[in-house]
Amino acid sequence: MKKEYKGNSRKSGVYQIRNLVDGKVYIGSTKEFKTRACSHTNALLKGQHHNKHLQAAFDRDGEESFVFEVLEVVDGDYVEVEQQYLNQFLDQWVECYNFDKKSITGPRRTFSKTPEETRAKQSAASSGKNNPMYGLFGTLSPKWGVKMSQEAKDKISKARKGRIPNGRLGTKLSEETKEKIRSAHLGKMLSVEHKQKLSESHKGIIPTEETRKRRAASMKKYWDKKKQGN
Repeated sequence: MKKEYKGNSRKSGVYQIRNLVDGKVYIGSTKEFKTRACSHTNALLKGQHHNKHLQAAFDRDGEESFVFEVLEVVDGDYVEVEQQYLNQFLDQWVECYNFDKKSITGPRRTFSKTPEETRAKQSAASSGKNNPMYGLFGTLSPKWGVKMSQEAKDKISKARKGRIPNGRLGTKLSEETKEKIRSAHLGKMLSVEHKQKLSESHKGIIPTEETRKRRAASMKKYWDKKKQGN
């Protein structure tokens, strides 16, 4: 689903999700446009959106047929402004996906008047068997004590080779980007605590022959440059 924030992705206000095929819209308001757009997109892709009419249209016409658009940036009561937009569809409600003709979602509270009580309820709701991860790890796990075969280890190792956490696998950095990274780290001094942590994390690690050769080549290149006065 295409997003058109008009430079207001982190702001609050009223938005619409418009079907480019038939022009029908879903009107909503939010504290932050970008967060709400991602929430709608994820729910629709999973087939779990709370609005069944919008979900049915999304399944029928496809993700590329919808666009999330900022209608108005509102610093105050954006729910009241949302209602003004909904009122425009009172005589032609067939063109709107919304179930209700009145905005029923008020500004979300970002704090609790009884924080200790709230934390206790949240803890109880997600503790023990109520926790979705219950029984998956530790002694309760069916895999506890089961040794992984060498074949399984090899498969995991092969699957992880070359994987880059941020998803930039195969992306080559430009010389400009490399220089920016180098400049940002130039002259940085590691704290004693940081050095100690690095030392501890590398204890017991035996470098491979390939790694040793690579390091030796790198050091040789470094000292060659030093000798040349570079």
